[in-house]
Amino acid sequence: MNPEQDLMKTAAAPAEEQIDVSTHYIHDSIHDAIVDRRLAPGTKLSEADVGALFNVSRTLVRGALQALSYEGLVSVEKTAAPSSPTPRPRKRVRSSLPAG
Repeated sequence: MNPEQDLMKTAAAPAEEQIDVSTHYIHDSIHDAIVDRRLAPGTKLSEADVGALFNVSRTLVRGALQALSYEGLVSVEKTAAPSSPTPRPRKRVRSSLPAG
């Protein structure tokens, strides 16, 4: 069983049981999977994939991963969003031809 399937098993709840999925629930599920070694060291946990797994927004996942990061269980790599370069002021070019 791959780590994602194992985490899915952790996230799955019986149909008759409605769970209010919160940051704490996501945190606890991932925490338990790491501590129980169901998630191997170095396993990538993308916000989008974990969010889809728990059927929650990336905001909830981000909070859970941040808490796990503070505990030293996961490392969060910050990537900057691409941006366009800042426009530079244009230099005025003087004509090299004599006026006249």
